[in-house]
Formats: sequence, C-alpha cells, structure tokens
Amino acid sequence: MNSQYRKRLLTSTTNPLADFKTDVEGGNISANNPYFGDYTYQTQYITFSGGNEVVDTSPDPRILKVTITHGNQRLTAIFTR
Repeated sequence: MNSQYRKRLLTSTTNPLADFKTDVEGGNISANNPYFGDYTYQTQYITFSGGNEVVDTSPDPRILKVTITHGNQRLTAIFTR
C-alpha cells in the first residue's frame, strides 16, 4: 500500500489522497487493480485539534488514517499530502 500511495502522489491529477483511499477501499477485492490481499479496513480523514484526533469534514482534507485488519492482526497508518 505504501508504494501505491507514493505512485498516487506522482500520477494523480486531482487528489492523490482521495485516489489512494479508493485504492484501499477496493484493494481487498481480487478482481480489482491494485489488489492488496484479504483484509478489512477503516478509512477516515482526520485532523488534530488541541492535540486530539478529530474527524476532518473540510472540503480539502490533508490526513488519511487507514486501519487494515487481517485475522487477529491490525495495522494503522497515517497518509498525508
């Protein structure tokens, strides 16, 4: 997923963060390209206010929080632009 995000930063003409979010949300379906494997996901645009994480509802979010789960393992990563 990290290399796909870097690719989106270089090739996306509109919003690389939104394009990457779409990749993550469809990347667990084997017929899709890219296919990352079998997992469930949570994606959310976030921002920080007073040191706390809050949902970002602005029209131009800059931080995407991605949590993927496979079996009993979970990984959370933050992607920014």
